Amino acid sequence: MFKNPSLIAMIVLFFLGTFFLFFQHMPRGIIPSSSPSLSQGMLLDPNNVNGMALVYNGLPYTLNLKQQMQMIDFINHSNSFEGRFLPEKSLGFDSLSIYLFGDKEGLNLVPIVYFKNNLIFQIPKLKEGAFIEESEGKLKALISSLHD
Repeated sequence: MFKNPSLIAMIVLFFLGTFFLFFQHMPRGIIPSSSPSLSQGMLLDPNNVNGMALVYNGLPYTLNLKQQMQMIDFINHSNSFEGRFLPEKSLGFDSLSIYLFGDKEGLNLVPIVYFKNNLIFQIPKLKEGAFIEESEGKLKALISSLHD
């Protein structure tokens, strides 16, 4: 069909270049299972987070960008937790809603208990089990500053 090797080479290079450009400019949240942040041990990709709201007494309090980045940092530096604790009733908030690009439901961080000023929490849709953040009270201070 094609007898000109230069034409074949140009067509192949065109398609390779097109695929290269497509994958270079593809948003990171399109393929969450192979996202570089998840492979590096991060729970949340900051580029995939559309917004956050702290739910306190049933009312959502929206976080600004600086607060969202702090919260993402606390979550991403959390460790898996294997112990057992009875959930506390008053932790300063009900939950943290995390809105993601391309995901209508988003994620929900559910607090369990504070242990030595470090929050033990779950994000059921993201990963099974509990996590503990180790900010020595910095997250607790941030959370208390987010609502009235």
